[in-house]
Amino acid sequence: MTWTTSPITIGSGIRGSAERVVRDPGQHGPTRMSARGSEFVHGLELAEGFYRDAVQPIIRTRYPHLRHTAALIGGGSEVLGFDTEMSSDHRWGPRCQVFLSGPDHEALSRELWRDLSMDLPLSYRGFVLEKDRPGGVPDGTGGARG
Repeated sequence: MTWTTSPITIGSGIRGSAERVVRDPGQHGPTRMSARGSEFVHGLELAEGFYRDAVQPIIRTRYPHLRHTAALIGGGSEVLGFDTEMSSDHRWGPRCQVFLSGPDHEALSRELWRDLSMDLPLSYRGFVLEKDRPGGVPDGTGGARG
């Protein structure tokens, strides 16, 4: 099977620095604090959990026979396993790329991107995710942003 070279990037739309959601019972909405100061999780471990806990269940439910693979690729110290707590102060958080075969990518990438955009949680392990797009170009079919 030949996999497309244009993955669907999911979760890379974290705004600014990595933030954790903290709910204060006395406030109406979530407040945010830096991921630093909380228990550090390496980016590869976070990406694996994000795929396993959030992305894969959506794909299995909506596309039970879809063959795909997922990875964490691109720029960033977490991709090589060199991330530290300091890494989490800039554009760092749960993300992964989903690869489909060429024909499946052509037939399903926009639909899959839309479904992930609608079904992914607002946050994962306390990291805020952008809900309007999981990543990639505006139509979600490739050109991954990191």
